[in-house]
Amino acid sequence: LMTTWTFTVTAFDESNASLRHSVNLSLTVDDFTIAANPSSITTSVGKTVTSAVTATSLNGFSGQIFYSGLLSPSTVSPESCNLQPPQPTLRAGSSVISTLTCSFDKKGTYTMFETATPFASVPSHNATITFIVK
Repeated sequence: LMTTWTFTVTAFDESNASLRHSVNLSLTVDDFTIAANPSSITTSVGKTVTSAVTATSLNGFSGQIFYSGLLSPSTVSPESCNLQPPQPTLRAGSSVISTLTCSFDKKGTYTMFETATPFASVPSHNATITFIVK
């Protein structure tokens, strides 16, 4: 979410307590959100499934986003999933979709944690996709 901080700056004269002035300042940080759809998928062994990971600009944010994924449990091959494009460019006031494609060779429940980080490294955001393989 968009982050806004408000600061109050006060200046005063120590020799004249009645001489005091304040001003409020607001600082708004450009930001973005990410979301996965669907965020929960039930599938079969060997079947390929996809989830759309959408990054949406807030407050004029624009720039390249770098995704990194962590697949859990650690016993599953990281090559089970692939996100394309992994470094999309988000334009101000728009959205960009990356497609997560996964296929698993064993039954179980798997979780993909996708983290999106802008070039400036902050703020980063997360989306979680759960795969139930029967």
